[in-house]
Amino acid sequence: MKYKFLIKNYGQTIEDATIFESEYEATLAYIAENAANHFFNSCGGWEYSWPIIFSLYTAENLFLGQFEIELETVPEFTVINLRKKNDT
Repeated sequence: MKYKFLIKNYGQTIEDATIFESEYEATLAYIAENAANHFFNSCGGWEYSWPIIFSLYTAENLFLGQFEIELETVPEFTVINLRKKNDT
């Protein structure tokens, strides 16, 4: 099913809303999480300061709710061995 989201704390209006798809009859929290994933992966969301307030709408502009969504960062480390134990 198609939904729309907009981000209030960045001054967006319904005319700026982004359309995305989510599973039919999913919970609103699940739809909000899908909106956040779509924003992060497809709309440059990694560049924004989180938490972000998402307003959700149906494709027909029926307001569904407003959600504050926090981004959890998972540190990932890469190791490059520059010297071995017996190197001088």
